[in-house]
Formats: sequence, C-alpha cells, structure tokens
Amino acid sequence: MIKLEDYTKYLNWFVRVTLINDQVIYEGTTIEGLFDGYDFAACSGDEGGDSLTIDMYGWGYDLYVSDIEKIEPLHKASKETLQAYHKINYPTTPLD
Repeated sequence: MIKLEDYTKYLNWFVRVTLINDQVIYEGTTIEGLFDGYDFAACSGDEGGDSLTIDMYGWGYDLYVSDIEKIEPLHKASKETLQAYHKINYPTTPLD
C-alpha cells in the first residue's frame, strides 16, 4: 500500500497505477491515465480510506490507496491536455 501524501505532487500527471490484485477493476492490475484528484479520508470522513481518481480517457476510477501497490509518474499533462480533459468531463463549466 502507498501513502497518498507521497504522490499528491503528481496531480495532473499521467501515471501508471499497479493494483494489489485484479479484483479491483475490470481492466486488470495495471491502468494508465491522468491523476486528476485525491481525497484524504481524515478530511472527508470517507470510511474506505484515502483515495485518488485516475481518468482513463473519459472513464474515471476512484481507487482506494489500500488497493494500490505502486504509482509510476509517466509525464506531466500540458495545459492544452488538461483543458481538453476538463471540456470532456465538465462540458458546461469553463476552465480559467
């Protein structure tokens, strides 16, 4: 299991996430996508624990830290890429 605070610096990066087992998501134990959000359970009260969100080209995954074996940063998303993702996911909300 990882510590979420060690990876918050990779927000808005493309990452490869390796899960502890293949029962967490349909795609298997490894996914790649945009790390676009996180939540500390102490702040939100989420009983499942700390979590993060990976956007796989329009398909979002909320993953609990307890299910993650490792996160590998691949590359930082450009401003244009982030704007495109925002437009797909939130088409009525402008991005400043």
